[in-house]
Amino acid sequence: MEDIALIVKGHRENMDGTGYPDGKSPDLMTAIVGTSDALEAATTSTRRYKRPKNRITAIKELSANSDGLYHPEVVDALKKLL
Repeated sequence: MEDIALIVKGHRENMDGTGYPDGKSPDLMTAIVGTSDALEAATTSTRRYKRPKNRITAIKELSANSDGLYHPEVVDALKKLL
């Protein structure tokens, strides 16, 4: 479970080394979880503080932030899946 805990801990890290908790670029598995979480957060209708975005808009935003915030290969894979 330690390896899973490290992925969860780091899923808010960004590719450019910003983010938290450690301010370092995530490994691939952590980037997958972080990018997936960002997509879910953008498209879910259960957030009371904001309206959901459609998938196309959300993917465009992820793409625009690819390589800075999100892992470009993970974003490309999400595009193909969706």
